[in-house]
Amino acid sequence: MERSILKLEETLHGYGCYDAADDDARRKAIVDLEKLLARWTTISSTTFGSNNSNINDDDCDDDDGDNISCISGKSSKSKNPSNCWTRPRVALITFGSYRLGVSCSNSDIDVLALCPPTCTRNDFFTSLVKILKEDGKCSKVHPIRTAYTPVIKFVLSGLHIDLLFARVSNPAKLLEYQRKRPSLLLGPETVQQQPMNMRPPRLEYLIDDSDLQYQDEAGLRSLNGARVSQILLESVPCLKSYRTALQAVKLWAVNAGIYSNVLGFLGGVNWAILVAWVAIRNPEASPTFMLEVFFRTFSDWKWPTPIMLTSIQDTPPVPGIVHCQAWNPATNPRDGLHIMPIITPAYPSMNSSYNVGIPQLRRIQDEMLRACQVLKEKREEDDYSALFAQPSDFFKRHAHFLQVTIRAVAHQNFLEWFRLCESKLRLLIASLETPEVHAWPLGRFFDRRYNSAGVVANDISSKADDAKDSADCLHESCFFIGLRFAPELDMVNLRHQISDFLHKVNSWGGRKAGMDLSLNHVTADKIPAFVLEQMNETTRSSSSKQLSSNNSNTSTANHQDDTSITCSGSEFGSEKPLSQEDDQSTASSSYASSIPGSILGPETETGSIQVGLLPPPSLDHRL
Repeated sequence: MERSILKLEETLHGYGCYDAADDDARRKAIVDLEKLLARWTTISSTTFGSNNSNINDDDCDDDDGDNISCISGKSSKSKNPSNCWTRPRVALITFGSYRLGVSCSNSDIDVLALCPPTCTRNDFFTSLVKILKEDGKCSKVHPIRTAYTPVIKFVLSGLHIDLLFARVSNPAKLLEYQRKRPSLLLGPETVQQQPMNMRPPRLEYLIDDSDLQYQDEAGLRSLNGARVSQILLESVPCLKSYRTALQAVKLWAVNAGIYSNVLGFLGGVNWAILVAWVAIRNPEASPTFMLEVFFRTFSDWKWPTPIMLTSIQDTPPVPGIVHCQAWNPATNPRDGLHIMPIITPAYPSMNSSYNVGIPQLRRIQDEMLRACQVLKEKREEDDYSALFAQPSDFFKRHAHFLQVTIRAVAHQNFLEWFRLCESKLRLLIASLETPEVHAWPLGRFFDRRYNSAGVVANDISSKADDAKDSADCLHESCFFIGLRFAPELDMVNLRHQISDFLHKVNSWGGRKAGMDLSLNHVTADKIPAFVLEQMNETTRSSSSKQLSSNNSNTSTANHQDDTSITCSGSEFGSEKPLSQEDDQSTASSSYASSIPGSILGPETETGSIQVGLLPPPSLDHRL
């Protein structure tokens, strides 16, 4: 048993799941963010007439590489160190993969800014955003105030940050937390030289019911993510085994193309709750045994039977907490429509996987069955690399595909356009699912970038943080949905579904010239060679990058045939197909120069797929 655990850990290490340098970078980024928030608190306090508005970076002691606190009598820089104990500051609470201890290379950092009463959400999305944009270490600052859970997304020192906001009505706990934070009298260099398992853990602010008092619903939702991570860490009997098993499940899900909440699959919190459910019911299980139980259990789970770590919490635990509707299919008909409910263990109990659709559930359970088979075959050898030596043979298992290609000129325009299109793909997938057609989406994107001459820049992804861009550089990202048809069908008409999807996308008011979208029907033999090559890559960077962005950084080109449906300019199917040779080197000239009009072209018969003219049923394109 010990041998199998070591083999699993060794395999995970090879995929970048344990990296001291990455851990150091994340610690440093959190310290830098705390300094920025300390400076922002000063501005907010000044707005409210605070007398304690002298705080600056020099008031902050980061002597342990993970600690921002003023140590009375220890700092010669601070003019009045005692003020640090009487002036409440923002408590930066980590959650998600970083808090659970399962970060991989390039994983993002989820953090909650728990603020004193002097800070408001309006300050958060105005003055703080201004500070972030002006800071030299920050880039790609993207505030999303209208999101279900309002968030600021940005990159700090090369790391993706998702920052949420909540504030307390009584700052007493914030002050108590500030006093408790230790000064280890260790410089950052000393901490970094220590082995990872000997480094001092970050002292996190612990959320209790009193912190929920007088929050609005957005504040409660912002607190929920951090509370779920906190509860998971408190609930699992063996944290080390849980973390190892969760690392393995996350890596497997990424390589299988089923890790993406926005695309209707499962995200980090969903996988964490599922693994915790197994860990709690098998308190002495090793991580390898936990993996077997995980795949065996959920490959055959009778959904929509919900996964719950605790009973449903539908009433506020203490007075002063706003009443929120908890997940309850008996009283809420919409909850009864959820097909894969995974319920959060904190008030208000919510379904964390409401995005999951029938096609995504089908793919998840199909991949779990395959994982069960792999573990069974490799049990004697303890060869866990076979579990992660994916991506799976997705393009071999289907004969027909719908290819969605997202393009835009200039990097920032592309990111905005990509986010919009990505958020709508779940609706397209759902519309394709009918009694005659089954959709099999792959939760992975293939990126490519072209320079002004139309030459492919294979070395840099369209969404890479360090992509050197120019105003006329074209960025492209492709997404594939496998299609299977009922045996009796001779033709499938997808015109209505595709037109409806294009209409939803085109209704976005922020669309600019150079933003383009195409949908093409392609067969298995027309999948570009480099896509298959990238699918077979299992490098550390591609696997770990997917965990942070849900979009792997690979490349693709556009293929169109007589049944393609495109919206470049105002005509469908107007672009010349690329040959395999062109595919590897240059883009069609129309890509670099296209300034599209309406995304919807005239009605044509190109939305029809002639099933009878395509590969026979032996290629497994039937249901």
